[in-house]
Amino acid sequence: MATNSLAELLFDTGADASTTLLHVGDRAYDRAELKAAAERSATAISARGVGAGDCVAVLAPNSAATIASYFGVWAAGATLVTVNPRLTDTEITAMLDTVRPAAVIEADATGTLDAAVGAGVAAPAAVDAATAVVSFTSGTTGAPKPVLLRHDRVLAALDAVLTTLSRRETAGARQMRPNIVAFPLAMWSGVYTICFSFRVGAALVVMERFDPAELVQLARTHDVRSVVLAPAMLTALLHCDAIADLGPLRFVRNGTAALPVPVAQAFHDRFGVPVLNGYGQTELGGEVVGWSAADVREFGDAKIGSVGRPHAGVDLRVDDGELLVRSPFAMAGHLDDGATAARVTADGYLRTGDLAEIDADGFVWIVG
Repeated sequence: MATNSLAELLFDTGADASTTLLHVGDRAYDRAELKAAAERSATAISARGVGAGDCVAVLAPNSAATIASYFGVWAAGATLVTVNPRLTDTEITAMLDTVRPAAVIEADATGTLDAAVGAGVAAPAAVDAATAVVSFTSGTTGAPKPVLLRHDRVLAALDAVLTTLSRRETAGARQMRPNIVAFPLAMWSGVYTICFSFRVGAALVVMERFDPAELVQLARTHDVRSVVLAPAMLTALLHCDAIADLGPLRFVRNGTAALPVPVAQAFHDRFGVPVLNGYGQTELGGEVVGWSAADVREFGDAKIGSVGRPHAGVDLRVDDGELLVRSPFAMAGHLDDGATAARVTADGYLRTGDLAEIDADGFVWIVG
């Protein structure tokens, strides 16, 4: 197995194999079970002659088999392509025609950890062997674009966020509280949350689909103090009459899109829980701007609505109102290099397409 591979997040030889890493429904899985399943998946992938430079597409429901399959792809040295099985057949075909995978895995939505590895296309595409994931953008402003994300840059991005959160020092010292993932695992935000949890040694609680009341119950069951949600999920919580309080949740981090200030304020007013915005894009490898615990203590409600301040190593500037980001964690490119060239400046800044302001304290405000 190559070094600086995301596979190492599961195949950590120094970690306790009996530690529970995953909860899905009423099932719990320890590191040994997940590792064994990923090894079986890697063996099946390699048996088809698939390896470094090859793409493997995983049709990925929110299930244990999906997570085992992801790490199986990385353990085999191949590149993961995540596909949401809820897409239409036409959309899935278009994605597979774009990436031309050497193998296709249809992960099971039940409690099993194993998934069958099927044949890919006759003339598969080749990518750089350092590419961990080909993740498609959401397509909200055009056709979804396949983004190439490298193993080393994803790992560096995780550590930058941990540095901001001031948790890096304690990550190895004690068992971390579980993280709930409410996003589809086929989205980059879902993959990122898996990697983040395993990086800090925290168990992952996977929701098979988002439900506001179930989220609160899971937070109580697993004593979860923080969770990352999308704006639509926060709105659903805000308007769910069945929820009186958020239990042990101390704060909520917003992801995938900026949350309007009035919604953040209404959420805080109802539940007494602050909503901390963050900012990132698939092309940026995840979150590049966010809040730290120290920011919350220092500024409190004064900056509600801001997406926070840049993480270590990230440079920002505003050009004609547009936010430009230069980050060591950013994509290696698109599968279509022309799309990359159009968005990156000569000095390495990515044009985000988002309008922003940066205040005197360094906080970023997305304004359009």
